[in-house]
Amino acid sequence: MPGNEQDDIANLQGDVQRLLGRCLVRLQQFERLLKAMVATQEISGTLQSLQHALDARRMEVSDKTLGIMIGRLMDSCIRPEGDDQVEVTQNSGVESLHFGFKMQLSLPKADHEKLMG
Repeated sequence: MPGNEQDDIANLQGDVQRLLGRCLVRLQQFERLLKAMVATQEISGTLQSLQHALDARRMEVSDKTLGIMIGRLMDSCIRPEGDDQVEVTQNSGVESLHFGFKMQLSLPKADHEKLMG
């Protein structure tokens, strides 16, 4: 019987390790998705500088932790209704097309306060 109990414990330990491994993989996948979202949430530049700007944003977030990325998403992307932050880039006299993109999620003020609280 003692050998049977040890086998049961070993099987349970294996199950826990497998489930923990799956959880860690999912967290890593979530972190990669969050980094992609934050890196591409706001981007602007000319045709010539757009790829460089995107690469710079990706490098900026590449070494950040999951907690920092969640904080950035909450601060920059999730906004209360009516808090639209539209920035217009002035033409600097250069004869080049300028592109800008910003992704933002607006929540009713009460929901935003509850989420941020």
